[in-house]
Amino acid sequence: MFVSVFILLFSVATLFYWLRSTIQTILDSSQATAEAIRLAEANRLEFPMVRQALAAADQAAEYGRLVESLRHDFLALTYLLRFAATVNVGRYSYEEKLLIMDFRVMRMVYTLGRALSPRMERFALLEMTSVLEHFAGVMSRRMSSFALDVA
Repeated sequence: MFVSVFILLFSVATLFYWLRSTIQTILDSSQATAEAIRLAEANRLEFPMVRQALAAADQAAEYGRLVESLRHDFLALTYLLRFAATVNVGRYSYEEKLLIMDFRVMRMVYTLGRALSPRMERFALLEMTSVLEHFAGVMSRRMSSFALDVA
């Protein structure tokens, strides 16, 4: 019985570690910061301002407003990823599904962090911002390649 529980816990921990490292690899490989900022400006997304606010001030009082801005940006970007300038209209890639799951988990971590630790809140907001930057970069590359294909 003890061995079975140990194997189960070890397997779950290994899966969690693999998921986190995969997500970090995806987010670290994203190089489209300038493209993401241009797309954010064009679509009035607020995640670049959220990143600046997190870098400039350490005020947990305004984190509620920031997380709502990120949630609205998330809805807009996931809609664009799903339906605009894509071959598989109406579906996400596996990478996008993994990052969508990460964004939702980070929203739960943010909620938990409100009760436990401001550092946890900040970590969750930064990760959510990184996911949105990645999505904006992907969307910008898709739009650029779509424009080249049409022309």
